[in-house]
Amino acid sequence: MSYLSIADEMKRLEKEMKEHVDIYETLRLDIKSILGEGEFMRIYGFFLKLLTIQSIDCLVFMSRRCLVLCQIFIIFILLDDCKLNEKLIIMSDKAIPYYGKKIKGKVAIADDILIHGRAIGNVYKLLKEYDINLPIQIFGYKKDTAPLKAELQNITKVESVECKSSWRDLSNKIVR
Repeated sequence: MSYLSIADEMKRLEKEMKEHVDIYETLRLDIKSILGEGEFMRIYGFFLKLLTIQSIDCLVFMSRRCLVLCQIFIIFILLDDCKLNEKLIIMSDKAIPYYGKKIKGKVAIADDILIHGRAIGNVYKLLKEYDINLPIQIFGYKKDTAPLKAELQNITKVESVECKSSWRDLSNKIVR
């Protein structure tokens, strides 16, 4: 998936989730056993917050890992009957050149780890080419790392902070 409408995804998953709810609940339990309840709920909360913000129109994921995690957690969030932002469009940063003209309104950027901000800087430049509404809200993890470049510091709001080594360990545990 490089471009996805939440409304379309909800329609697609609705029937599938009813037919396979036991498989998805088993998957949820398996992931909880790997991560522990606390870390599972923290990640669940991270994606729940992103997917329910009504003030954003497009959510750009900076890495395939973060995008895949979102796809998994969308299922859990929908199983819990949470109301998602149905107008939200989700895409990877790699899809911007192909779908950039479809981006309307406010954009949020999500990444599983923010270290130096180079990738964010590149996406920022790309979004400016499409005259995208800024500021950008970054939901990522940044602590004990080099600061973002000055032009990015003024337009970004970093929501979550975590030591990069502990977040990398957690992120690796999820993917394995």
